[in-house]
Amino acid sequence: MTPPLIFLIDDEPLFAQPLSLMLRQESFDVEVFASAEDFLAREPYLGVGCLLLDLTLPGMDGNTLLEALQKRPMTTPIIILSGTGDIAATVRSMKHGAMNFLTKPIQKEDLLRAIGEAVALSRRIQPFCSRLATLTPRERDVLDAMLLGLLNKQIASRLGISEKTTKIHRGRIMEKLSVPSLPELVRLWVECGLPLGTGAGSAATPGGAPLQPDKS
Repeated sequence: MTPPLIFLIDDEPLFAQPLSLMLRQESFDVEVFASAEDFLAREPYLGVGCLLLDLTLPGMDGNTLLEALQKRPMTTPIIILSGTGDIAATVRSMKHGAMNFLTKPIQKEDLLRAIGEAVALSRRIQPFCSRLATLTPRERDVLDAMLLGLLNKQIASRLGISEKTTKIHRGRIMEKLSVPSLPELVRLWVECGLPLGTGAGSAATPGGAPLQPDKS
């Protein structure tokens, strides 16, 4: 079995290097990034793992990165590693999808426990998040409208398509995602770290195309 992949985003080599070594000794694969921009330049990862993120980074800070990551499916739950116990920063990061918040210096057992919980969640959501990436841009637009609670007639009007076409897209979405009901879809969507009710359409998944009305 392929080891879980741990992403570490921290610009302090004296912290990142020994931490990455310790994680490799614990049988994790590790990729280290010194900036949020470097991480975003990497090809999206839809495997099992987690992301360790320092909020204080050069250039794009950690919370701005969290906002950017909310626009795509994530199979890697996020653990914040902070040099301060700032309550406001904690609340903000949790609102932006972080799973846990640890304050430096971090005890090894606390970190490994948090990583274990994150990896367990990653294993649960990985199949669903991977299937999300198979949806077409139009299916992603319909899915976004479904998550807003719109009826088929409302979705059709919103997207400039027929109600019949909307029903076809809806059926294909449920089949591709292998979910039995909309409530189950919503639960998995939230576990993937994606926000509800954004109206983001296809922008919420990798490779999404802008909304374009059609005649179907």
